Order: sequence, then C-alpha cells, then structure tokens
Amino acid sequence: MTGIYLIVNKVNNKVYVGSSKSSVHRKKKHIYYLRKGEHKNKHLQSSWNKYGESKFIFSFLEEVSNKKERIKREQIYIDAYMSCNPKYGYNKCSANCAILSEESRKKISNAVSKLNMEQAEEIRKKYNTGRYTRSQISKEYGIAVVTISRVLNYKIWRYNGNLSQEEKEKYIQEKNKIGGSNKKKSFSGSNNPKSKLSFEIAEEIRKKYNTGNYSQGRLSKEYKVGKHTIRMIIKNIYWRE
Repeated sequence: MTGIYLIVNKVNNKVYVGSSKSSVHRKKKHIYYLRKGEHKNKHLQSSWNKYGESKFIFSFLEEVSNKKERIKREQIYIDAYMSCNPKYGYNKCSANCAILSEESRKKISNAVSKLNMEQAEEIRKKYNTGRYTRSQISKEYGIAVVTISRVLNYKIWRYNGNLSQEEKEKYIQEKNKIGGSNKKKSFSGSNNPKSKLSFEIAEEIRKKYNTGNYSQGRLSKEYKVGKHTIRMIIKNIYWRE
C-alpha cells in the first residue's frame, strides 16, 4: 500500500509518522533494523530496546499515491500528533526535512535553536499587523528570511502544548478542508469515519471483539463503518482507551 503509516508505542502512546511507496516494505525495513539495533532513529531504537517489540503497533493511516501529496499528508499527521516533539513522538524532523540534505537539516536546526515558542508567536503577530516585512523581521531577529517564512507558515514552532486525540482529529479535518488533494480517502466532515462513533461505542466494539464471537467484518456491518476503522479501534489507534 502506498501512503501514510504510523508506529505507536502502546506503553507511552508516542508515535512515529511515515510515508512510503510501499508501506509493507517500509515496515519490514523498520523491523529489520530495530531488531538488529541499528535503526537510524536513535530515539525510536532506544524505546524499542526498552519496551520490546510486542509494545509497538504498525498501522496504515491513509492511501496516497501521488508523491508530493503524500509528503503533504504526512506533514498533516506529524503536526496533529506532534511527533517531532520528543515528548510525544519519534519523528526527528518534518516530512519536508526528511528529503533535505544533511547540511540543509543542520542549517534549519541551527536557525530553529535561535528561537523559542514565544518569539515565534511574536513574529507572527508582528507580521500580521502589516507593518513589518519578512526582511525586517529577519534582520531584527538575526534569522534568515526563509526561516521567518517557515515560522509564519507554521512549518516550525507550531504548537505551545500537546493536543488531545479529539484536537488531533479536528486539526486533520481542518487541513483536509483547506487544500484539495489527490488522495483516495478523505477524513474530513461526514467522511471522517470517527465522526460516526463515540468513545463509548468504540469501547463497546472492543469488548464485543474480545469475546471472540464477533469478526471485524461483522462489527463493520453492525456499526456501518469500514473494516479499517474497526481495525484501528481494536488496535487502540482510534478512540484510544
């Protein structure tokens, strides 16, 4: 499957968001290097070593065939889960950063380190007054214009705190509304499978499935949602306990 995938640590709920032309192949690659202890993501490797393979879930989030669109969708999920923040996830950088050279990553990292969240919000407020250009702000803070643009476009310093699961879902829905895409699945508005359910119903689904008397297909028909949604609920990805 081509699209966006998610790795979840069931112990602390930290996540890694990724995208790939073949999520099945990418999953095998992740597991191969994690088992060998040679994964390039040291944070993820450390957690894998600490909690064990059984504490991690791999799941497929969304099918997106177009490469450029895939990167955009990946970034939406990274933002929603705040997975670039080591408190909440394992991503080392944004989706766009993942395709940059090592030198470019270092430049971005050094630029970001000169700011803090309060300064980023201050920059946005100044720019929105209409009295400051990006160049003026760049000189005032000693930061490159391209970095100022990334701050203004919320590419860096996005949030001043964690998001709840409900807020993550709303964020993804709003992003879906803003720009069209070539994706095959939509998670906005009435098309959002989770909007048909509630936390109580999700718990009910898990309980029924755990009795062994209900298959995922049967639950899908009973609650009139896709099998993928049922699977994500059972795996505790949607409507987490």
